[in-house]
Amino acid sequence: MEKMQKRSKPVTLLISLLGSWIVTAVLLVLLAAAMMKFQLEEGKISAAVTVIYLGSAFLGGRIAGRRTENKKYLWGLLAGMCYFAVLFLLTLILRRNIDPSSIQTITTACLCMGGGMLGGMLAF
Repeated sequence: MEKMQKRSKPVTLLISLLGSWIVTAVLLVLLAAAMMKFQLEEGKISAAVTVIYLGSAFLGGRIAGRRTENKKYLWGLLAGMCYFAVLFLLTLILRRNIDPSSIQTITTACLCMGGGMLGGMLAF
């Protein structure tokens, strides 16, 4: 039983990340379509991207929390941290000049971790 739990926790984290990234991809494609059709302002686009990141981290935390028996908020926090880590690495690869100590980066990290933790706490 102990071996099964040790194996299932990384799988739980992977499944939560996969769910988060699928939702992120779908919502970003819908946002891109809305940008083309409605010619949205930059402020609205930035707000929508922030909501997408927060919602996706929340979903990942909820999935992680539902798949674990205890300390659901910690698993949600871990899911949010991993979601941000992948997001940060992708941004670093694509832009190559990102400042890890910028206010925007720190805010995004806090939103992802907080959203994941909240999702874990609300996982029934």
